[in-house]
Amino acid sequence: MRRKGFGKKGLAVILAAAVCAGSLWPGVSVYAKEGGSLSQGPEEGGGEGDFEPAVGEKQILEMKQVLRMNEVSHVRLTEFGSTEQETFYNLQSERSEAEQVIEGRPGRKAWEDGWFSYTLPVKAEEKNYLTTVYYGTESQEPYDILVNGDLEALEETASDSERTVYSDGFYSVRREIPQKYLSDPFITVKFVPKDNSGSALYGLYLGSGYDKYPELQDLSFDIGEMDPAFQVENSVYTVRVPRNTDKINMTAVPHKQDGLVKLYDTDLERYVLVDDEKAVPLSLSGEKTEVLLKGTAEDHSTERLYTVSVVKTGDKSQLKGQVQTAEGKVEKEYTKETWSAMAEELKAAKALLSNKNATQTEINSQVEKLRRTIENLKKVPAADTGRWITDSKGSWFRYPDGTYPKKAWKLMDGKWYYFDETGYVKTGWFQQGKTWYYSDTKGVMQINWKKIGGVWYYFNGSGAMVTGWQKIGGTWYYFNGSGAMLTNWQKIGGIWYYMNGSGAMATGWQKIGGIWYYFNESGAMKTGWQWISGRWYYMNGSGAMLTGWQKLGGIWYYFSGSGSMATGWQKIGTVWYYFNGSGAMLTGWQKIGGSWYYLSGSGAMLIGWQKLGGKWYYFNHSGAMQTGWLHLGGAWYYLYESGQMAVSTWIGTSYVNASGVWIK
Repeated sequence: MRRKGFGKKGLAVILAAAVCAGSLWPGVSVYAKEGGSLSQGPEEGGGEGDFEPAVGEKQILEMKQVLRMNEVSHVRLTEFGSTEQETFYNLQSERSEAEQVIEGRPGRKAWEDGWFSYTLPVKAEEKNYLTTVYYGTESQEPYDILVNGDLEALEETASDSERTVYSDGFYSVRREIPQKYLSDPFITVKFVPKDNSGSALYGLYLGSGYDKYPELQDLSFDIGEMDPAFQVENSVYTVRVPRNTDKINMTAVPHKQDGLVKLYDTDLERYVLVDDEKAVPLSLSGEKTEVLLKGTAEDHSTERLYTVSVVKTGDKSQLKGQVQTAEGKVEKEYTKETWSAMAEELKAAKALLSNKNATQTEINSQVEKLRRTIENLKKVPAADTGRWITDSKGSWFRYPDGTYPKKAWKLMDGKWYYFDETGYVKTGWFQQGKTWYYSDTKGVMQINWKKIGGVWYYFNGSGAMVTGWQKIGGTWYYFNGSGAMLTNWQKIGGIWYYMNGSGAMATGWQKIGGIWYYFNESGAMKTGWQWISGRWYYMNGSGAMLTGWQKLGGIWYYFSGSGSMATGWQKIGTVWYYFNGSGAMLTGWQKIGGSWYYLSGSGAMLIGWQKLGGKWYYFNHSGAMQTGWLHLGGAWYYLYESGQMAVSTWIGTSYVNASGVWIK
């Protein structure tokens, strides 16, 4: 009697045989030469000399071909001569034997007037592709292939066939099975020799089409800061590294393991296939290196281009010092022409300070420009001459003609003074109109930061005390109505802000009192759901970032230790859970990635035999619900398309008992 079902062994047999035979060389890697271009070479300690790029690429591609053939095939017949495997696929033959062994791999051949055939399960809802593996250099396959007895079945798809030649002498041919042959759950594939060469079949696979999703699954570098953080939808990135960095290692992971990653080689002027199982070292030349790479889908043709600019960031300490020097100057003291020149370079310097991608060359150039304009500042000539006089009421200034300034500001020796209506110079706090000023004990007007009575204040270039929000040296501060600089938590205009010990307004992530908070670019503390650097986070009403399990709006979510909301499959403790794109934990029946899963009321994924609603189902080690014939613990079972186990019924010509076990 014929037993229906699926094969149980995968392409691991072919992959292992290929490695043993030398067709896949694990000692070859792709690395970067000086100047940032790519070549192929042995791993450290793996030998001397360089491999040709084409050789390394061919070896990687061969392994990928084997992997993807395994990935898309639900039938994998390689153990010819194995009674268990060939009988499982209903071997029928005349003048045929399974004795030819090449490179440790058995094959099946048919002699003149002979033939052999197998019965294979198909997936009618998908495109089905038949792959055959032979040995030799024949330009034509040694067998005519009949599908359900039809010799012309594969002729209409012959022009779209895919032919792959491997370095160990084997080659494979892949053709689509026309849809008209897929109306039944099984097809019969018959092999009839075209001549009496005695050539053999070394592999038979039946599978679906290739995935056409070219986006990378991940892209990372071992040094520096990647901006933005990797997101599937983004293809342009900047990586900032310390200025003394000569080499950086890149790890690019394709969407599927059998997809490809290609890196542009400037010497060869083409994209070179690299081994994505290893980090690729890139030499950095100059202050900016552009890296071009492509992610290629499982079909090995659909591509997505990625551009990465690796920038060596410069040391801005000298530039910061020059900016502070320039900001310490008082406009009134210098001529308009020289002040305008310095102000223009000061503006450019501040912009460069805020530019995260500024190179050392750009920084050094701006330092020199600003330094020259500061040195070229020319003082305004002193307008007054005379002498200071101090009496019991204070100090005043007498001109040679006996007059003295009053109710006026005067610039003397580069310093500003204010004289009241009686002519005495003002000291300490005083108000002019609605503006407050502060002069020291000698009457010199104060500018910039000043600590008075244990409190910090700031006076602008005109000496005016500032209040409210102020951006000083590229940093925001807040001063209350009395001019005092605020620190710690502050609620301003109904919004919470945090000022650190130096008064600087916090932005971005901040850990305060052991708790993480997030402040936007305006410094406002965020609450509720927040989308930050491509991840969702949740902050409670006090702004604290949540982690672990959280029930929000009646829905369970899980947040990692870094606070990011979990999506997709997540292993928490020893249990798998699934969270949809909105982060909500799913329960009950769910179709994920084309397979059905059952998630308990607590969200836990089920595996093994499970009784649901009085019916038995089986979930494999990955949690996917199984359908069709299932070989388990030495017994065969049949599971309907709904996943329910068949009991006490006929499945075609096979009968399963009350326990679901096939008995005849």
